[in-house]
Order: sequence, then structure tokens, then C-alpha cells
Amino acid sequence: MCSRFPFLLGCLLAWFIISSKPSRAGGLSAFREPTPYGHTLDYDGTSSYMVCLYEFNVCFTRFYFYKGHTISTLGDSLFFVVNERNGSVQRFGAKADFEDYLNSHQLKPGLMTRWYDSRYDETVNAPFWAVVFWIFAPVPLVLPIGYILCLVILVRGRGRSWRWLQLSYLIGWPILFILICFSSVLTESL
Repeated sequence: MCSRFPFLLGCLLAWFIISSKPSRAGGLSAFREPTPYGHTLDYDGTSSYMVCLYEFNVCFTRFYFYKGHTISTLGDSLFFVVNERNGSVQRFGAKADFEDYLNSHQLKPGLMTRWYDSRYDETVNAPFWAVVFWIFAPVPLVLPIGYILCLVILVRGRGRSWRWLQLSYLIGWPILFILICFSSVLTESL
């Protein structure tokens, strides 16, 4: 029994190393995900890293969603603005024309642009992984204990000299958590 243990441990370690590496073999990383506007993004898992909106006959490598549009690029030479509400597609061969169109139609996000690529499905499923992280990482296990401790101290009326710090912690922790969840759920640019 003892002689098999190092072998089994080695096999388990090899399996963890192999399964933790991202795989780009055709089909293994393929996805079919809905856009915020109800259309379907397709990626076949090949090394071209091109995501397609087949309903509009458009394929691209980088994209973002904003005001009912999917703004995308295929490298540095081809640019698309897909209006998913009415089904129109604008194609641009020059970046200057593309930028002018975005500016004239107010399609540049003011606060934040969330660019996506062929790993869009990983981003969409991020809330699940965020929950896993918040549960299994040691820091999120310590922070709720501190939160409860601060709440108990404030309710009992002790620690008045640190009251501002405790209140900021009690208010800041939920706000930070809500902002993290909101940013991982929101797929559009702001």
C-alpha cells in the first residue's frame, strides 16, 4: 500500500497540472453565449480566436456592448458596429472612419469600456467563480468574522475611540461586495 502512494500522488499532481492549463484545442474552449440583446455569440474553439455573430455575418476578435450595439474589431484593419436592435452592420476599413462614426453616434462609453475576446464565456460565468473565491479563499473567511465582531462591539457600545473605523468597515464591506458583484454581472460598457 505504501509503495503505491507516491505513484498515486504523482498521478494526482500531474492531473492537476494538466487540467489547470488553459486548453485551446478545437471544441474544448468553444462556446455559444447570448448577448445582452438576445443574439448569439459563437466561438468554435479554434486558434483563430474569432467570435462570430452569425445572424449578422460578422466575425471579430475583440468587442464590447454599448447602447444596443456590439462594437468590434478584427485586428487593426477591420472594424464593425452591429446595431442589434435593427439588424444593421457598419463595416470600416480605416480606424479614423470607425472612430468618427463612434463619436458622431455617441457609441464611446464615458466611464468604462469592457472589452471582451474569445474568453467571453469565462467572463460571463465569473459570478460563479467569484462566489467560489469568496468561499474558499482565506481572506474572505476572515473579513466576515471581523464584520460580525465590529457589529457586536458597536451594539454593545464599547470601543468608542475606534467607532469611525468600525462604521467605515461595516459600511465599506457590503458596498465593496456589491460593486464586485455588479461589475461581474454587468456585461455592457458604461
